Amino acid sequence: MVQKGRFIAVDYGAKRCGLAVSDALGMIASPIEGVDRKGLDAALDQLLTEEPCAGVVVGQAVRMDGSMSAIEDEIQPWLAQFARRWPAIPVFREDERHSSQQAVQSMVLAGASKSTRANKLKVDSVAAALILRAFLENKGR
Repeated sequence: MVQKGRFIAVDYGAKRCGLAVSDALGMIASPIEGVDRKGLDAALDQLLTEEPCAGVVVGQAVRMDGSMSAIEDEIQPWLAQFARRWPAIPVFREDERHSSQQAVQSMVLAGASKSTRANKLKVDSVAAALILRAFLENKGR
């Protein structure tokens, strides 16, 4: 069973990383400002020192046929580095298939302007929130 508390989600990409956080009860996922991939570690350092964290959820890049996407070759070394840097923070993986498409669709339904939807960092962060929401809905199962 996963503990209750604040979670951070990462939609890890080749150029950008979307970020999202949950509330302290681990029930609601909200997107926050995404970062260039080179700034991911610094952004996580800040988030992890601001408030206690029950875990980090990283999108798992799975293709439709169930095989892993090529970005997993970059995610795995980063996960090992994260575990060395923050050994007390559990890392969870959540399937991220279609998260970017769902993010754009969510933004359309929310009335976001075309220019807002064209901002890839915002889309990536909404995708991270969707990944986090799926994790929060499924945790403990």
